[in-house]
Amino acid sequence: MATVLDTYGVRPDERADMVADHVVRAAAPQYVLPETAGDQLNARFDLWELGAATIYHVECSGFRLLRTGKQVCGGPSPVIALGLAESGTTWHRFGAHEAVWSNELFVLDYNLPYEVGWRELSRFSAVLVPLEQLGLPAETIRTAALRLLASPLHDLMSSHIELLVRRADTLTSDPAARELGSASTELVRALLTSAAGANSVDGTAVPADILLTQVREYVRRNLTDCDLGPESIARAHSVSVRYLYKLCHSADFRLEQWIIGQRLERVRAELVRPRNGHRSIAVIAALGGFRDPSHFARRFRQAYGMTPREWRSIARER
Repeated sequence: MATVLDTYGVRPDERADMVADHVVRAAAPQYVLPETAGDQLNARFDLWELGAATIYHVECSGFRLLRTGKQVCGGPSPVIALGLAESGTTWHRFGAHEAVWSNELFVLDYNLPYEVGWRELSRFSAVLVPLEQLGLPAETIRTAALRLLASPLHDLMSSHIELLVRRADTLTSDPAARELGSASTELVRALLTSAAGANSVDGTAVPADILLTQVREYVRRNLTDCDLGPESIARAHSVSVRYLYKLCHSADFRLEQWIIGQRLERVRAELVRPRNGHRSIAVIAALGGFRDPSHFARRFRQAYGMTPREWRSIARER
């Protein structure tokens, strides 16, 4: 565990600035306004890293965070936070919406103006995940933020965050810490996708952005299937191939090329894993979904500027 901020024992007149400095560096430019005066103002932030995901546990007295539209335009954030209010009450205003949370999940979208605060000593945990890895449209995130309790995944995600924090020291030192971070990001994606689709006006039609997210997730889960393609993907989502192509085209998303890119990334990682040291390149490529070894080698070289054998040799020498 790394305690990245602890104002207990610090001079009272320095505490607010310490909190503001850390919040801005950790998330995005915003105003940090104390709701507690004098020596009653305190905060402690503990942080753990799980690959690209970051876990926070925060204990703080009354604070208010304000991020303006000007700050959003001037400094977009690369991350989003999914928080779990543990004790005290969290209130949140974003757009025309206002919500109050206690013992439940909330989304903090740093790319939307907001005001969030705690009026008394409060504790909460949060998972910060990169938007690039999350891969969700902004509208999906903002719709989900209003409906988290409607998702059947809400309690599962709450328990997941609780366990992450409780066992954080052990988990972050485990060889699979990076994979756990990726799995946590996937769970955040699943929750937001589920919540965004909850209580849809049209119970039979999945909104296009949510369907595209589901397609991406389906592809990731089935990369090793050599038969993975537009036909099987469309069939799995009960849509026509024509509609699938139309969906991808509207999002400027080249499905086949993305599948190849995802497979290449997976095989590239597998080539240098010690557990695969006894396996040939052709076998690893086949396990990654490539039927034709020469096609795989050609695409690998185009993507990374070297052959799979050269990549494997370089990685072994490190």
